[in-house]
Amino acid sequence: MMQRLPLVLMALFLTTPAFAQNHFEAKVRPLLVKCCLSCHGAQNPKGGLRLDSKAGWRAAGVIVPGKPEKSPLIARIKSKEAPMPPTGPLPASEIAVLEQWVRQGAPDPRVAPTAPSVSVGPKLRSRPFTVTEADKKWWAFQPVKRPQGTIDSLVQAKLTPKGLTLSPPATPREQVRRLYFDLWGLPPSPEEVAAFEKSPTDTAWAALVDKLLASPRYGERWGRHWLDLVRFAETNGYERDSEKPFAWRYRDWVIDAFNTDKPYNRFIQEQLAGDELPDGGDAGLIATGFYRLHVWDDEPDSTVAAEYDDFDDIVVTTGTAFLGLTVGCARCHDHKYDPLSQRDYYSFLSFLRGVDPYGQHKTGGGGRGTGKITRPLANPALVALAVAEQGTQARPTHVLARGEPSSPREEVSPAFPEVLGAPPPTIVPTASTTGRRTALARWIASEQNPLTARVLVNRLWQHHFGVGVVPTPDDFGQTGLRPTNLPLLDYLAAELVAGGWRLKPLHKRILTSRAYRMSSRTTNPKAQKADSDNTLLWRQNLRRVEAEAVRDTLLAVSGQLNLKPGGPSVFPSLPAEVRDSGNPANAGWRDSAPDEQRRRSVYLVVKRALKVPLLDALDFANSTSPLGVRPITTTAPQALMLLNDAFVQQQAEAFAARVTREGGPDPLGYAFSLALQRSPRPSERTAAEALVATDGLVRLCHALLNLNEVIYVD
Repeated sequence: MMQRLPLVLMALFLTTPAFAQNHFEAKVRPLLVKCCLSCHGAQNPKGGLRLDSKAGWRAAGVIVPGKPEKSPLIARIKSKEAPMPPTGPLPASEIAVLEQWVRQGAPDPRVAPTAPSVSVGPKLRSRPFTVTEADKKWWAFQPVKRPQGTIDSLVQAKLTPKGLTLSPPATPREQVRRLYFDLWGLPPSPEEVAAFEKSPTDTAWAALVDKLLASPRYGERWGRHWLDLVRFAETNGYERDSEKPFAWRYRDWVIDAFNTDKPYNRFIQEQLAGDELPDGGDAGLIATGFYRLHVWDDEPDSTVAAEYDDFDDIVVTTGTAFLGLTVGCARCHDHKYDPLSQRDYYSFLSFLRGVDPYGQHKTGGGGRGTGKITRPLANPALVALAVAEQGTQARPTHVLARGEPSSPREEVSPAFPEVLGAPPPTIVPTASTTGRRTALARWIASEQNPLTARVLVNRLWQHHFGVGVVPTPDDFGQTGLRPTNLPLLDYLAAELVAGGWRLKPLHKRILTSRAYRMSSRTTNPKAQKADSDNTLLWRQNLRRVEAEAVRDTLLAVSGQLNLKPGGPSVFPSLPAEVRDSGNPANAGWRDSAPDEQRRRSVYLVVKRALKVPLLDALDFANSTSPLGVRPITTTAPQALMLLNDAFVQQQAEAFAARVTREGGPDPLGYAFSLALQRSPRPSERTAAEALVATDGLVRLCHALLNLNEVIYVD
């Protein structure tokens, strides 16, 4: 067992700033929410003390970072005379959590919003609903204006008033590892790192960026980010969790779209109306699987209500993924914060009213499903999960009082949200469809739409820097956070459009900037004091590796990774306790061949009621709602899974066999080189030799895999 793992190896992980921040997210923030924020939140904080942001407790002086024994907050919660919270003293275990956090320096990523209107929470809109001039002037609804400058100059412009500059570059090894994990979700080879360390020029870096962007590995990595946004799964959810046939074709279409650098405006139009496009072809038809990905109840109490629930899921996902708007909040009433009315919601929904949401809501009360959820491709022997319409005439759409289908009010026609001031849609029916979805797709993908390009480039920035220019990538409205650097966001949006909506040139522009290649080290006292949360981006951010990159790295380092692309999804072997649990979702599980099970994680089956345990433990996407930012947790089950999971142990054994086979006269050095792309430090070599002597080479390989997988450390 790995209980004997040397402390010198685990220290590489446990002492990183990112570990401390993850400790805050997993343990400290939930504790503050549960016990403190009802009295010390944004609304009328007692004693003037706010604990809902770092700025709040710093202003009150209740925490001395690094010194829990000198922190008034710790003293108060431990007080026997007047303990806090007033409901009763905290358990010793929870006090220990807070003490550990303060001892680590009290890392707190919660940024106090700078806008006065946001710092006290979004303001409830007045009634009755009306779109005001102030609404129209909201930053996200303004036209994109390209500023002068470059990425680096626009970042520096925010740093200069604080007397700060961009950090020095990361080491060549750190830069190469960062780039590989960002673009491929895989570690580089030792040879690739050594080559760049030998000649770390800008020309060599640009060539490396081009190489990685040109590889199929790029689409497999970045396609998965999009699948999070459209809540991709291959089953319907609920108790039976029945299969969505051929959903994998949509997954492969997404991956191919990224690899071929399909223009983003075309990417949008194919998903929303690929079957209506004159040149849509098979790709356009497969792309409309977008409409079939939602959770679906095969035994609803009311087929009419279930149909509107399906429409709502599509409206919510479309608004979130493409526009960064919480349109779904206006289903039952006018949006409480954003200038989106109930009429806006149902006018948006009416673009979709020709669609059969899932094909089987066809009994009673006006439901008219066709029963068709797949459609044949050019080769009639092949089919795809795809959208279907019910003819050239859409059903009428009414505003529903309280969102109830039994309480229709006025009828509405397709229209865009009033606040955006877009002209009425031009709708041209096709021979077999209403043409409404084409009108919607063209508006969303238009250069005149102020949201679409901003939302997309913000997501790119988020995945390259750990946080978006808008920290709430799914919400550009009043309840979201404002951009930390609007000129930078608009620069990126303008570049995307000017470049024909292609992502790869914009990736390259970001990746070759000095800002991206900066060190993530925090050893700058002046910058730490002025901007400890790195809001202004004076350094690169440390980031966690996602679940898929963890699993794929295990396979890559062990030499077992099968790079076969596409096709039907892979079913990995389940642990016995999961396989024999009696879960009805197990019924359709069929273990794939061993070689197939060693393929990249993006090709593993995604069942809503039965996630792959290793991925699920490491914060895999929820697959039920659009997800722009995955949760980040640090829990005991993660460590136990990485120690005891049969798949992890198999990769450790394969890694040890590879080291024995290829390691030559220095197998320990070779193991470090494969796993971490560097040589062991003297203290690490001593510890590794001791571990091999007592527990064998497999244990060392297991430890090295864990170090490479638990966290992304430069």
